[in-house]
Amino acid sequence: MKPNLLLLSVILLFFSCSKNKSKSDISKESLNGNVSKITVARYRATEKFGEPYKEKRVSLVTSKFNKDGNITDQDLLYTLDSSEVDHIVFALQYNDKGQKISSRNMKNPKPTEFYKYDSDGLVREYIHVDDKGTLTDKTVFAYDNDLASSETSYDNKGGIEKKITYKRNEKGLLTESTEYDSSGKLNRKMLYSYNTQNLLEKLDYSSNTGYAFVSTFKYSDKDDKGNYLKIVTYEKNKPVDIVERKIEYY
Repeated sequence: MKPNLLLLSVILLFFSCSKNKSKSDISKESLNGNVSKITVARYRATEKFGEPYKEKRVSLVTSKFNKDGNITDQDLLYTLDSSEVDHIVFALQYNDKGQKISSRNMKNPKPTEFYKYDSDGLVREYIHVDDKGTLTDKTVFAYDNDLASSETSYDNKGGIEKKITYKRNEKGLLTESTEYDSSGKLNRKMLYSYNTQNLLEKLDYSSNTGYAFVSTFKYSDKDDKGNYLKIVTYEKNKPVDIVERKIEYY
């Protein structure tokens, strides 16, 4: 199974927990227009008559935005063989500066995820607690020119669980992420390349287990705002995933 980071609805569309200076979720993703809601459906894919063909749906992510362009509610539904295997709904809260400060699973009465910022408006810590408010893990971020350069994850006792370092190109786009385990040994590496529109075009994944693959992405079906509504993922020149987006505007 591929790592959760490769879930297209996260990588290509919503990395809503951005570690850079406070910008709206819409601007982080370079979406056009005053978006109010996006529904992202992901399907397994195959090829028929030389064209990508979608099969069973594996996830459905619905995100609602406020007029500042930030996600306020996110509904994540995962399925296997048409049966629901997981369904999570999050509510996100912001301060008067438009900074995301907490996230709450709607099944819980209180938030369990929190974000702390420095005086420059950069997220410095992500804190996760259990239902009783006890710390379960924490992630600390470092920056270079206001862009995340690394993140270090700690367990509830303060021990390092993993560290991820980031490299970027002159446009600030992520070109490499490398993950190390608690002892500093390499876990996995991902290399990213982009098309002329700064959209992710190729992902090269390798791990310390020898598992590796290369994915390429093709975009189509623009709406009248210029936002793409369909993304097809290929491996070894064969379609493996299809993502379809429905975008609503204020």
